Amino acid sequence: MNEMKQSGIPYIWEIPKNWEVKRNKNLLRVSKRIVGENFNKYQLLSLTKRGIVEKDITQGGGKQPDTFATYQAVEKDNLVMCLFDLDCSAVFVGMSNYNGMISPAYDVFYPKENVNIKYYEYLFRYIENERCYVSQSTSLRFVLSDVQFGWIRQIQPPIATQNRIVAYLDKHTAIIDKQIEANKKAIALLGEYRASAIDAKMQPKNTWKIEPLKLHFDFGKGLSITKEDLVEDGLPVISYGQVHSKDNLGTTITDDLIKFVPESFLENKNSLVNKDDFIFADTSEDLEGIGNCVYVDRNETLFAGYHTIILKARGKNNKFFAYLFKSDYWRRQLRSMAYGTKVYSVTQTMLRQIKIYIPPNEEQKEIIASLDKMCKRVDRIIAYRKAIIEKLEEYKKSLIYEAVTGKKEIV
Repeated sequence: MNEMKQSGIPYIWEIPKNWEVKRNKNLLRVSKRIVGENFNKYQLLSLTKRGIVEKDITQGGGKQPDTFATYQAVEKDNLVMCLFDLDCSAVFVGMSNYNGMISPAYDVFYPKENVNIKYYEYLFRYIENERCYVSQSTSLRFVLSDVQFGWIRQIQPPIATQNRIVAYLDKHTAIIDKQIEANKKAIALLGEYRASAIDAKMQPKNTWKIEPLKLHFDFGKGLSITKEDLVEDGLPVISYGQVHSKDNLGTTITDDLIKFVPESFLENKNSLVNKDDFIFADTSEDLEGIGNCVYVDRNETLFAGYHTIILKARGKNNKFFAYLFKSDYWRRQLRSMAYGTKVYSVTQTMLRQIKIYIPPNEEQKEIIASLDKMCKRVDRIIAYRKAIIEKLEEYKKSLIYEAVTGKKEIV
């Protein structure tokens, strides 16, 4: 068992007695090589939740600069760090497996002597150093310069120990990641089954009437707000981002979809939604997202937020429409009408023009009962799989924490 000593670092506490505490600048060297006008010789890279990935320089999506000449060179095994917006950034660090170039907004580091860069990727990615870094920043956006980062104290095990920890974590996290991926694939297959079952029930029959959508709904617009208007607590609102969320089933509202705006917005009554209304996203970044919506199955004060269209119900119990709006035949109509290149738009005019097949009331009830039963069963299994993933992620983080901080001796 390791003999321990105080590290003096709040988020690590104790470390093995033979480990050192240094400053980041004594472990990592800043790289600031600008690619210049020869940028077309470099592979474009991006820092994501999956680490550093290759990106097609010719593809759209996101903001593209007029020139990549100001981008910085990245070499294999360099560490790329996001040292801005540290309080909310979902991506903090990644080790590159490629040579290429990346945005000048990030900081690029390479190791000094007796440093295994993969060890520090594990340390920075999973031990939440950003909490410490936020406290070091004087900026309102919680931005650190590479100089400030360099002065922050950090642990350094002997290089042989670093190598053993990396080998141990590479092996064990690969096993955990394989289990996580298997559960994610199972969730995806369940989602596909759910979608195909809905499609099958929504195939029009000769007994179904063709009616314009506008016969069943009036139309409205969500609040003209931005993300900056959202608060921790207040009046519930569902905006564009929540409509496109993977957690949005389209047939019910879950608490994960709810954000909040100040109570002063209550005067904007035209953007309030009622039970049996729908909240549509008015834009999508891909064809698959065209027509995404939320079915309001709650009787409470709720706003439609930014970039949304409201379908205000003229009748009651619109659960049939919730399933209809998930069907492929409905989506195909919208996709054929949507316009745009990088972003596709959906308008009230488009929705008013669409015609739909409506079965008799009794058949609607049978369809709803059948799909409710199927979805409840599938969603229960999906929730179980998600809980497994969450437990595996927690275990992985605990395993890494104990290894990189010396709490667990790796021999």
